[in-house]
Amino acid sequence: MKTILKNGTYERVSNEVADYEVKVGKAKYASKMDWKKTTRSVAKPEAVSVAEQKGERTKSEKAIKAAKFKAKQRH
Repeated sequence: MKTILKNGTYERVSNEVADYEVKVGKAKYASKMDWKKTTRSVAKPEAVSVAEQKGERTKSEKAIKAAKFKAKQRH
């Protein structure tokens, strides 16, 4: 697989197709890093829960387990 730049777009093609396109002059070789930069999004926004949007405090799993353990000890 080779990465070529053809008509302003990056394409991943087989070696034979890349060789032919470059020899004919329709495309030129490009780095795989450039292809990755253009095809992948830079940063994905993290999902925010409804409780966090409202500003409410939520208990961690560790705090919930500790509360259950204390409740068991009391009985």
